Amino acid sequence: MHPALSVIFFTTLSGAGYGLLTWCALAALAQWLPARPLLISLVMALVLVTIGLLSSLGHLGKPQRAWRAFSQWRSSWLSREGVASVLTFVPAVLVGEALTKRIPLKLVRIGAAVSFVLLGVAALALG
Repeated sequence: MHPALSVIFFTTLSGAGYGLLTWCALAALAQWLPARPLLISLVMALVLVTIGLLSSLGHLGKPQRAWRAFSQWRSSWLSREGVASVLTFVPAVLVGEALTKRIPLKLVRIGAAVSFVLLGVAALALG
C-alpha cells in the first residue's frame, strides 16, 4: 500500500492536532495548566489541525469542489466527519478567547466540554 503524501500529512497532522486539542480541553476542564501554556498549546493544536485539513485537499481530484464534501452530511460518514472537524473550531476558539480574558473564564469550561464532545463525535465518525 502506497498512500498519497497528502493523505499521510492529513492523517498525521490532523490526528496530532486533535489529540493535542483533546488534552487542552481536559486541561481546561480540570484546570491543570495556567492560561498561557494552555493558550499556546491550543494555538499549536489549531495550527496542526488546519494544516492537516488543508492538506487533505491535495488528495481531491478537483479541490475547488471541496465544499461539496459538507453537503452530503445526512448520508455520508465522511461528510459528517468533515462537518464535525470544522465545528470543533468554534468551541476551541471560544476557549482561546476565554483564556485571553476577552470573555468570562466560566466559558473556558463550557467551551472545553463542548470541544471534548465534538472531538468524540469526530472520533466516532472515523469509525
